[in-house]
Amino acid sequence: MALSGRLGADYGVCTGAASVFDGRVRFEHDGGEGFAGREDGSFG
Repeated sequence: MALSGRLGADYGVCTGAASVFDGRVRFEHDGGEGFAGREDGSFG
């Protein structure tokens, strides 16, 4: 889930129940394969 505002451009909260990072804020490039890309190039 992407964060709102300026932070949302690069950071999001991991919502992968199987991930050790579940519930933690992560930099998009440090994320796992589960980061979902959007048509506009952002993630979340």
